[in-house]
Amino acid sequence: MLTEPALFDQDPEDGTVIVLDENPSGDLVEAARDAALVCPSQALSVVDSW
Repeated sequence: MLTEPALFDQDPEDGTVIVLDENPSGDLVEAARDAALVCPSQALSVVDSW
């Protein structure tokens, strides 16, 4: 199950997660952080750019 469809999609053939927005803004920043926290493989991370 995808946490945030505005940020992520999934390849229907192999299930690989596709990042749709590498630089989210607004409420999507918090959604990206939440997704990183619940990622079962810990493959996601959020890096703040200054």
